Amino acid sequence: MTSYNGRVKHSIFSCPRCHTVLRTYVTAQPEKILRCSKCGFIFQDPNSSGTRTIQIAELAEESTSGPTTWTDWRSSQTFEPTPAIESSSQSLRRPVRVRQRRSAFPWVNLIVGLIVGLASLGLLIVLVVVLWPSAKGKIAASSSSPLPSWQDFRSTDGRFRVLFPGTPQFEESVVHTRLGSLSVKAYDVKTGEYEFSVFYGDLESEDLRDIAPGEWIDSERDVYMVRAKARLLAEKDISSHGYVAKERRYELSVGWFVARRMYAVNRRIYTVNFSRKKLEVPEDLVTRFFNSFEIMDQIRSDQQ
Repeated sequence: MTSYNGRVKHSIFSCPRCHTVLRTYVTAQPEKILRCSKCGFIFQDPNSSGTRTIQIAELAEESTSGPTTWTDWRSSQTFEPTPAIESSSQSLRRPVRVRQRRSAFPWVNLIVGLIVGLASLGLLIVLVVVLWPSAKGKIAASSSSPLPSWQDFRSTDGRFRVLFPGTPQFEESVVHTRLGSLSVKAYDVKTGEYEFSVFYGDLESEDLRDIAPGEWIDSERDVYMVRAKARLLAEKDISSHGYVAKERRYELSVGWFVARRMYAVNRRIYTVNFSRKKLEVPEDLVTRFFNSFEIMDQIRSDQQ
C-alpha cells in the first residue's frame, strides 16, 4: 500500500511472519530485500517488480481491522558517515613554536654598556685624584716655595761655621763601622724635602785610637752603602778652605739623593751632609751649603 504523508511518499505492509505492520519510504531505487524490525524476518519488497508475498486484499483487510502495534521501520542499509581521515602530513605535523626574534647585532648593547662603564670609572678616578689631597701635592708645594733665609751658624765646641736654612736641632748619636763605633754630635735642619746636617766626632776612644782618619772615612762609606742600601754615584778628593776632603754622592733605594763631604782634621772627623727626597740634584743648594762650611782658625792654629 502506498500513501503520502505530506510530501513524503511511503509504503505500508505487514511482515509475512509476525504480521507486524511496517512502513518504508519510497525512494528512486526501492529496496528489493527487507528485514522485519521486530522478528528479523527477511523478505522481498512487495513494491518491487518481482512477485508479491502478500496479497493486496489481505493487506487491506488487516489495515481495516487495525494493527495491534505500529512500528516505524527504516531501511537496514543505513550508511553512517565515514569519519574524516587526517592526512599523514597533518597527523605528523608538530606543534608550531613561536621563537622570539633575536636582535641582528647582539653584541652592540654589551659593547655600549662596557664603554659607558669604563667612562664612568675613568671619570671617578679623575675626580678622586683631583679632589683628594696627596702627599705628592704637599711635597710639590713645599719644594716650589722658597727656602728660608740662610743663617750663619757657629759651633764653639765643634769649632766650625756653616750656613743653615733655619735654626738647627742638636742631638748626639753613634756611627758604627767595622773598625769600631764613633760618638758624634750632630746639628740638623729639615725643610720640605731637603735635609741639611753637620756632625763631628773624635777618634780618641780605645777602639779607634790606632785607626787612621783616612781609613775611618773609607770604612764609613762601606758601612753606609750596606745599611742605607745606597749606590755610590761619584767620589772625589777636594780642597776647601785649605783642608782636604772626600766628597761622595749616593742614590738610595727609597729614591733619595745624598751628597756628603768628610774632613779629617787631626783626629776629628767632620761630615757635611745634604739629602733630598728626590733623585734630581739641586746643584745650587749643594754647592752653597758645602762651600759655606768652614773650620774655625782655632783648629788651624792647633795644627801648627
